[in-house]
Amino acid sequence: MTHFIRQRGRFAARIAALHFAISLLVAASLALLVFFLWYPHPYRALMGSFRLFWLVVAVDVCCGPLLTFVLSSPAKKRRERWLDYSLVALIQLGAFAYGLHGVYLSRPVVLVFETDRLRALAPLDIKRDELAQAPLGYRRLPWRGVLQVAARRPRDAGETLDAIEQAMRGYDVGQRPSWWIPYGAAQAELRRRARPLAELLDRVNADEREALRRAAATASPLAELFYLPLTSPRSTGWTAILNADRALIAAAPVDAFSAPPAGKEER
Repeated sequence: MTHFIRQRGRFAARIAALHFAISLLVAASLALLVFFLWYPHPYRALMGSFRLFWLVVAVDVCCGPLLTFVLSSPAKKRRERWLDYSLVALIQLGAFAYGLHGVYLSRPVVLVFETDRLRALAPLDIKRDELAQAPLGYRRLPWRGVLQVAARRPRDAGETLDAIEQAMRGYDVGQRPSWWIPYGAAQAELRRRARPLAELLDRVNADEREALRRAAATASPLAELFYLPLTSPRSTGWTAILNADRALIAAAPVDAFSAPPAGKEER
């Protein structure tokens, strides 16, 4: 009996180890998809939703091989073993697919300049029934990459009232495709609203200053960089670092809205 238990343990451990290696390989391949296609820099930390991916990976990579270890036995016929392994693989792939679907729906697809900030949006944040009313070229959400748009101003009092009403329902103008305009069409307003990054560095505390410097370290010279508050429906305490063309090149976990006003530097 003891000999059989040892034999079964060695057999099950060998199969489970192989399953663990395959699971790690699949997880690594999916991580490349998530981090480089769906959540490119600097959106990974800002959106936060890819944490679900790590949870699914941790559960799948551990539980799949564990189930294989429990079910594996040299006493079983080959057909029975393959049936067990197939069922475990189906359960594992189903969990991966469920987790990836949630991560996919929460990926950044639109970066919108809205009045005085940049806002990163996922498909779930956008009023999808207005996509047909967006400008040509912006009516389909990308499966990879991020569209850059701006939110226009209301044309009349009726649109102002409509914007207020929809905002109370959870859709600000930046989340409504019918209000989008090309990012380049808002360059004048962008240049007026974006402030030199050096100004913000003088107004924040030492830790925040270091975070901003790290984020901008590989970018253009400091004198050529600008900033705007950066938000998402899941996070508000970020700063977008922009180049001379006012394009987003980096982000730092610093709340630009709460920075003390000029002349009241916080040390």
